[in-house]
Amino acid sequence: MLSQIRGRLPNLCRLYFSSSYPDVDVIDGFEISPRLTDLTIDWQFNQKTQIVFPASKLINFIDRRIPDPRHPSHPSSLNIIRSAPDLQTFHNSDALPSRITPRIRHEHLTTINICDSCLLGSLSLPALTVVTLARPPTGFPPQSDRLQALYDLVSHSHCSLSSLRLLETPLNRHLSGILERSPKLASLSLEFFQWRRTDDVCLRSIIAHDGLMLHLRTLIFLRHFIRVGDVDETAAKFVDAVFVDAVAARRKSSFLKTVQIDVDLPVSLSSADVARLKGLKEEGLGISLCAKSYDGSKIIV
Repeated sequence: MLSQIRGRLPNLCRLYFSSSYPDVDVIDGFEISPRLTDLTIDWQFNQKTQIVFPASKLINFIDRRIPDPRHPSHPSSLNIIRSAPDLQTFHNSDALPSRITPRIRHEHLTTINICDSCLLGSLSLPALTVVTLARPPTGFPPQSDRLQALYDLVSHSHCSLSSLRLLETPLNRHLSGILERSPKLASLSLEFFQWRRTDDVCLRSIIAHDGLMLHLRTLIFLRHFIRVGDVDETAAKFVDAVFVDAVAARRKSSFLKTVQIDVDLPVSLSSADVARLKGLKEEGLGISLCAKSYDGSKIIV
């Protein structure tokens, strides 16, 4: 497909695919694009369609397609990481069948958006600073070891994160280990559909730890829409007086700028705690809190 333009795009730098017809097996018109640096494939694009392109000059590779277990893309994606020495951003939602050993080392990759623990366990990224652990796609088995795999990646790579976003990722002790190895972490975002008791216990421990997240600028805690009839989760007990103390202390250090909590779950805040948060907001903290008390009444700051 697109064979007429093949070899006629010597100056093409950026390429974006938004959609494709389901019967297109291969797109090879961009195979000879020696200056291609940015490639984005949107979620509407057919997972079965193979795109042939040069990877040697890539800086940003973003594949937002919804994975199909029958058509895994990771073998070619791992080849992209191997073949693109200047790659800085890598986004892929597919899953590897197993880990690759030895780990693939990449000196310049700074940003990843992936969901698979096997892929995390196949990489060594000393320049890594920005991580998004995406929600596992529908049809793929849940992975309870993703945080452990990320902890192992951070430890093995000797990198330090500045931004961490976790989507529907079960929390455990490995999150504390990641934060300990990322003293300059500026942004932490937790987004979920179901909040578990073990998640709450883990986060309460982290919030109470005075030595973690000292340079945090942005804290986001969101509960996404769930279907009517879904079982309600545990309360967000970590949002309590200790949490308010931690917010106030980090605000006093002048680092913390934004706190967003939108969960529609019970939180352990007294009227005095809510008043303190409102006071911090009046002082300039960008805080937005939407939750509820144990009696069901709304708490809004």
